Amino acid sequence: MSLKTLTERFEEVNKIKENNKKIDKAVFNIEDVGDLLTSYKNLKEIEKSHQEENGKLRVEFEKVYEDNLTLANELEQEKEKNKEYEKQLDLDYVDKNYISKERIMQEIKNIEKRMETATNIIEYQKLHCAQEYLRGLLWEV
Repeated sequence: MSLKTLTERFEEVNKIKENNKKIDKAVFNIEDVGDLLTSYKNLKEIEKSHQEENGKLRVEFEKVYEDNLTLANELEQEKEKNKEYEKQLDLDYVDKNYISKERIMQEIKNIEKRMETATNIIEYQKLHCAQEYLRGLLWEV
């Protein structure tokens, strides 16, 4: 063999090695692309799953929000009813505990009659104090 052929052979071997490296690199890149595609598909599936879950959560959120609005409205209505009941209770209390002027005047007359028949000074003084108290109430009414 000649020197030239050895050099040519050496160059051919180097070219083959370089081509093998390029091929290895290309195969590696193709495998990377395959992995990337698989990862992309997985991400898309996850994204789709998240979108479905978000849709369910949104529907649930809107339902809870509407329920809260309904409850808030009902609470306001109940508060208004409560105010009306409280007013009515106050009126009922006044009606039950109101003493009319006529009733006070009648009681003063009854005390005057009892004073006329009082047998001792202590009884007379008690009746007189009660009479004065009732007259004071008349001024307030």
